[in-house]
Amino acid sequence: MDDITGSDATDHGESESMEAASEEEPMEVDEPVAAPKATKRRNPVDPWKEVRAVKSFRNATLPAPHDVVVQDEREWYVQEFSALTPQMLQQEVRGKSYIAGLYDGKVVFQGTFEGVPLTSALMSMAAVSPQVIFNDPTDPIIKIAGGRDHLVMLGLSGRLYTIGRANEGQLGQDPSRHRYRTPTPLNMRRRVLEDFVVSDSGRVKSHTPEVFFDHIEARGNVTIAWCKNRAFRCGTLDNGVVCSSTFKRCERLDRRV
Repeated sequence: MDDITGSDATDHGESESMEAASEEEPMEVDEPVAAPKATKRRNPVDPWKEVRAVKSFRNATLPAPHDVVVQDEREWYVQEFSALTPQMLQQEVRGKSYIAGLYDGKVVFQGTFEGVPLTSALMSMAAVSPQVIFNDPTDPIIKIAGGRDHLVMLGLSGRLYTIGRANEGQLGQDPSRHRYRTPTPLNMRRRVLEDFVVSDSGRVKSHTPEVFFDHIEARGNVTIAWCKNRAFRCGTLDNGVVCSSTFKRCERLDRRV
């Protein structure tokens, strides 16, 4: 057998020691780090679906109205709002089975109108809890008036908006043509004209300009609106006398300066 001496012996010894070390202390290998998982985002809960019924808006704090997309002279933008607090309540009116509150141009409603079907999700929710039924930053509401089963709203522009029972003509629209739809500013708006120009055959030839108002009232099934002290009226009196199903001049209710 050959003797192992010198450098050969040294190399052999080092080799054995490395093998022993590799058996006792395995080399550490960096493992790949797993990519972080994206947090699953749940659909936010609509706070207005969590609101409970109130007896009055005077002591109630309500969620912020939903954002509204608005167009100005240059571009479209999203208008955000803050929560509705009792300090923001400007007016509260009551009808037979409802209450309505005016908050800085926005109208909140809770209840029902007799004879009016709950044909929209919004009005179905409003039957049991407060809901925003009017929020148009381009024409904020400055006054509301409550009839027995209808609500009248006056915009900053002087335009009229009505919602509720239409059977007695109190909404200023022919009951036979009225359709109960989801309340939107466009659906609730009532255009009032000074008068019609009628031909000999009885057909309407042209309309006068639209009338814009500065004051409103609601009495039972009647709606009254004033334009510079001149009164316009629609609806049915409590004694059953029909005034009109559309807004007509009513000189005896004119305000005397």
